[in-house]
Amino acid sequence: MEEKDLKDNSLEDYSEEYQEEIIDNETDLEQEDQEDTGLTIYKIKSLPNDFNISTMINFVEEGIFEIPPFQRNYVWTKKQASSLIESLIMGLPVPQLFSFEQNERQLLIDGQQRLSSLYFFYKGRFPKKNQYGKIRILSKEKNHPFIHPHLLGDDKYFEDFTLQLTSRTANASKNVLHGKSYETLSDSHQRILKLRTLRTIFITQTTPEPEDAASSMYEVFHRLNTGGTNLKPQEVRQSIYYSDFYDLLSNLNKDRNWRTLLKKPSPDNNLKDIEYLLRCFALIYTDEYKPPMARFLNTFSLNAQKLGSKTPEECKRVLKEYEVVFKAFLDSFTALEDCDFLNTKKVFLITVLDAIFISWAKLYLKNKSKKLPISTKQFNEIKVNILEDQGKKNQPTTDKHQVAARIQIAKNIISKI
Repeated sequence: MEEKDLKDNSLEDYSEEYQEEIIDNETDLEQEDQEDTGLTIYKIKSLPNDFNISTMINFVEEGIFEIPPFQRNYVWTKKQASSLIESLIMGLPVPQLFSFEQNERQLLIDGQQRLSSLYFFYKGRFPKKNQYGKIRILSKEKNHPFIHPHLLGDDKYFEDFTLQLTSRTANASKNVLHGKSYETLSDSHQRILKLRTLRTIFITQTTPEPEDAASSMYEVFHRLNTGGTNLKPQEVRQSIYYSDFYDLLSNLNKDRNWRTLLKKPSPDNNLKDIEYLLRCFALIYTDEYKPPMARFLNTFSLNAQKLGSKTPEECKRVLKEYEVVFKAFLDSFTALEDCDFLNTKKVFLITVLDAIFISWAKLYLKNKSKKLPISTKQFNEIKVNILEDQGKKNQPTTDKHQVAARIQIAKNIISKI
């Protein structure tokens, strides 16, 4: 293909065939080895306990058996939740739950969908589709560890929960549980459900030192997560490395300019948008990037968690700098709504974002917060150059040299400002 003058070009200026080649390459190369998590040898002990469901619901409400707001979002459908309730009433086997002890807290690392479904059924309310991310945010703002009770009655976020079950006969009414809420269950079925037990395995790490428990919990997550609706890497990461830093990411994720950049008004259920933010901060505030990306992000998350051991003033100062830099970056675009970070298949180009942010932020911090506007023309030039460069190389986009190359491309263009 002939070389083009990129000053006024966007990706659309290339032939459709060449666009597809670049985009397919970008999508493929962004795949990384998620299994390389830096496994260490751990000594872990586990203790099984059988609690009846009524007790477990009380544990959730009282904050003893915690399902914190930084856990994965609820993704089950009403039919999946109904099937669980039916199984328990019928006495069918239900998979055990796993809880990991960290800092004197019991964190449910496997089984949250099941316990959440039980809680919702007891309360007679079910979260509406695509509202659970917002429910988590509002509950966190109200300082509630699970779901703030006032939200349950809000029809904007919840609807009534009655069992949706497929009948074993041609007539759905033949299934005595179909259409039942907890309140309309027979006394017998209510009693059965209250007394049914769920085995819970309590896990504690004895060696190495407890401060390294986060990495072993990550490993337990991955090894348990072999079926059903799998946890995404950031869902795992946010669960075990939660800190004030992740509170900041959650707040930035609601920023209007950030949502405009993503071209997605609502938070992602699998926390992919949070992972984009994490990646930007990790690359700018780490001296040297070392692949694989998954382990790099884990390490940065762990170090950010350790900010809590610093003085409150120092922790606040560091987090404030992160916030100021990122918001200034978003404000630097002269027409953010015209800068398209999506490819033609509507896949978000994180490689374009991280390159622009890192190169821009380094100049911003070096020049003592001097204004550095990014025009739409400059954005398009960076985007096309990065995608074209990646299209010429058969390397993962998370390769150390690839990361450095695209940051240099962005820097060469931004430094002309």
